[in-house]
Amino acid sequence: MQIAKAEPQTRRLRKQAGVWLKDLRAKAGLSQIELAAQLGFKYYTFVSQVENGFGRVPTDSMEAWGRALGVEPAAFARRLLSFYDPEMHRLLFEVKEMSVVNFPTAAERNPRGWHTNDLNQLTGACTPAVASGDAAGWEIGETETGDPQLYVMGPPPDHNCILVISRLGRLYVVEDGKGEVLFEHDNPMMVAELVCTSLRRQKTAIVARVAVAWCAFREFIEEKVEPVMAEPIELISHYGPHFAALA
Repeated sequence: MQIAKAEPQTRRLRKQAGVWLKDLRAKAGLSQIELAAQLGFKYYTFVSQVENGFGRVPTDSMEAWGRALGVEPAAFARRLLSFYDPEMHRLLFEVKEMSVVNFPTAAERNPRGWHTNDLNQLTGACTPAVASGDAAGWEIGETETGDPQLYVMGPPPDHNCILVISRLGRLYVVEDGKGEVLFEHDNPMMVAELVCTSLRRQKTAIVARVAVAWCAFREFIEEKVEPVMAEPIELISHYGPHFAALA
């Protein structure tokens, strides 16, 4: 099985952020299911993704997430920034690097619950994306209730989670890296096909955005820059003969 290995510092800090968030949730007396309900997520699997260190709390969810855990939103966001972007945190707040307890080694163990055939089908669906460089690989984890999860990791240097596959009983739920449910199905073979399609669509969407940006840039050049560059040429063509006669 191919396992994505993120940059040591990035991966370590993301794991530490997950430990911190999990500890806050426990102190707030909330389960992953209860927290997800408060945050408006359809499934609690995204909370598990973040607490296991494979995802990040989305910026637009930080305020609600902090309030749900009983933390003042600004302080909550500031602490998360120290994990997610320590250099930006240092520049903004001029604080020293925090000393956080390392993520327990036991959490790295492969979780129970995945059937070998199912896991092979799902990881096989990710192989083309890994081969093309659109994904760095995959890792496996589990929710607090033991539901198995497969995390598809994006390319370096960030190695952000771009896709999560969770098995809740007989139902397979596929979410993007921000917790949005893309599809759900009870047939692992169908899920594998949909995962492969989803990864291709993500690449197509990126290519499309680049193409749109390039077209906009070319249009700007044609409308703004080329007329300006053409004006000196027109002036020379118009007044050149007059200057030549004077000479």
